[in-house]
Amino acid sequence: QRAQRVADGVVAPDGAETFSLGDGAAVALRLGRAGLLDGIVALAARGAGAVAWAGLEVDVEGQPAGRYPGSVLCLGTAVAHSPEGALRVRHRMGDQRGDFPLEVTLRVEGGALRLSVECPRDVTLVRPAAWDTPPIRVFWGHGYVVERPGANVWYAGGHSLASSHVGIEFEHGPAVLQAFDVPPRRFVVDPAARIAALEANMAGTLFLMVGRRAMDLA
Repeated sequence: QRAQRVADGVVAPDGAETFSLGDGAAVALRLGRAGLLDGIVALAARGAGAVAWAGLEVDVEGQPAGRYPGSVLCLGTAVAHSPEGALRVRHRMGDQRGDFPLEVTLRVEGGALRLSVECPRDVTLVRPAAWDTPPIRVFWGHGYVVERPGANVWYAGGHSLASSHVGIEFEHGPAVLQAFDVPPRRFVVDPAARIAALEANMAGTLFLMVGRRAMDLA
């Protein structure tokens, strides 16, 4: 695991596909044919292992972008690196109305990986896709914790999902904190499908932090 080797200090991050988040945490990327929409993002913490998710799920005007069964296709990608260390992945999308860009900018700031989604059309879903290991413990809202959760959905509200961040601990690997800079719509958990995802129904920035335990990241 490239992310684990960076987190353990075995190799230095290259700033293109591997990045240090500081404090023994790291991230590694592998873009797919549809860029980040089918790429792999791995998060590692020193001494705690690594977890990964396959694909940033984005819907545009209610249609899955670059994934089945959506009608919005990814026609190509272009990658650019900024002098400040940000990575911009420009996805050229297309449907029956024509082509349009969907851009995701990745940068490391404040110990978090930030993925900012921009699109000239309405973005109606942003979330990480399935993980490579099931969640065994989830944290959200007013101090709620569920051990060995079943499939469930918690919608934004004062007595349900009353925060813009959630914590997740997995059967194998480190803990992850997910957050948005826009109001999240819901928190979806389905261990059988390896889903543990905070969702937003608009364009915004998804924050990911990784550590040994979820409470260490709060």
